[in-house]
Amino acid sequence: MDFFEYLAKEDQNFLVSLYTHRRELNLFDELDCLYQELIDAIQATKDITAEEWLAALLMRVHHQLYSSTASFFKCHISESFASTRIAIDATLSAYKIFSAPNTAQGFVDMNGEFKFIKNHIKEERKKDSSRYPLAPRLIKFHEVYSKYGAHCDSSSFIDRLDLKVDNLVYNYFQNLTEEDFKKYFKTILFSFLDMFKIFSQGFSVQFKIDKSKWLSQIDNLEAKLHL
Repeated sequence: MDFFEYLAKEDQNFLVSLYTHRRELNLFDELDCLYQELIDAIQATKDITAEEWLAALLMRVHHQLYSSTASFFKCHISESFASTRIAIDATLSAYKIFSAPNTAQGFVDMNGEFKFIKNHIKEERKKDSSRYPLAPRLIKFHEVYSKYGAHCDSSSFIDRLDLKVDNLVYNYFQNLTEEDFKKYFKTILFSFLDMFKIFSQGFSVQFKIDKSKWLSQIDNLEAKLHL
């Protein structure tokens, strides 16, 4: 496979995924609308400059939602997981700042707490399980995505290898069964929905934004993801 064949296969995978998985695309669209509404609400808030890094982290997560979905639909599953892991790091960093606004400079300087934010949140919850109540499932997701998408462990690409007689084939694309496509993509959407909960809660307190309009949408989308 040369580079142009690779690009052509990406395009083909993307178009086939769009056509075949319309329901999953509709679920993505509902989640995307939630993020866009929150971003619009924050940009309309006059005091946003006071916590501009929180807004930037939200937009970073929204960016990774797009990157993860595009990669997944092109059959780059590991890359999709890696993007989702980045988004979780950004969300946990925001969760820390929401809980302790005076730590925002620590994020800019990337001190120990933020450099290993997942482990920091995990340790804080061991000390007091009431802290960061929305974090547990994201921490579990983070660990799974790290194993299969963010590092070069053998487990991250063993499924790409096909050993034939006197020939080792490396598959550049990770084709999934229809059942696995739906299962893994829903897991990614669950991850980003959990991230949205943290941002919507944090901004509703920080900038006095009414989050009630999102609550029913969150519940409805969560119910659909469980189907």
